Amino acid sequence: FTKVRAFVSKDPTANLSFVPPLSNDVTYLADVSAIYDAAASSNDKLNVVIKEFFITLYGNGIDAYNAYRRTGFPRDVQANIEPNPGAFIRSFLYPASETNTNPNVPQKVVTQRVFWDNNPETGFPFGN
Repeated sequence: FTKVRAFVSKDPTANLSFVPPLSNDVTYLADVSAIYDAAASSNDKLNVVIKEFFITLYGNGIDAYNAYRRTGFPRDVQANIEPNPGAFIRSFLYPASETNTNPNVPQKVVTQRVFWDNNPETGFPFGN
């Protein structure tokens, strides 16, 4: 919270009316702690942790993607608005510098699971 508030000082034209009061920090932390403490299972607790992790990653989609792919959490990620988004990408392609210089390396299929992906072949996520 302190780091984000510090960015306001970098912009002399910032509208300070949008900066929340410090009391909101305490309330937010108490609310999230209560949700975590009330979680019935370790998966429910992990859901809270990963959701908060997503919030901290605003603007950093790769770590959020990897966390989601690794854990399947948070459970309440907004579904794709595209009605038929295609298969969920489970792995990225090998770099062109690798496949162009080594003819023995076949290009990977993006739906191929990586070794640590324990999620089901189908139905993860959003029914894909």
